Amino acid sequence: MKHTQSLMINLGLTCALSFSSITAANAETLAIPLGQQGNHWEVARPATGMSKAQVSAEYGEPLERSGPVGDPGIYIWTYDKFKVYFEGERVIHSVVIAQ
Repeated sequence: MKHTQSLMINLGLTCALSFSSITAANAETLAIPLGQQGNHWEVARPATGMSKAQVSAEYGEPLERSGPVGDPGIYIWTYDKFKVYFEGERVIHSVVIAQ
């Protein structure tokens, strides 16, 4: 009885370890380089250092303006495809809005 019980435990452990290694062997990682994810990131947008007047002249009026928030004041202008972040009167960053 003791031998049979030990044999069953060993068989159970062997099966469990076999199945866990099969599962791990079948796992895949799918990585898509940013350059192959499409061209929706290639949007013309304001460069760092541009003034609010330059942004308005080149890109028109934004859909929405918010700010100032904090000190120094941070303003956000939202356009159709991107957002522009200003510190005072100058662009500090612009980001493409995910479509």
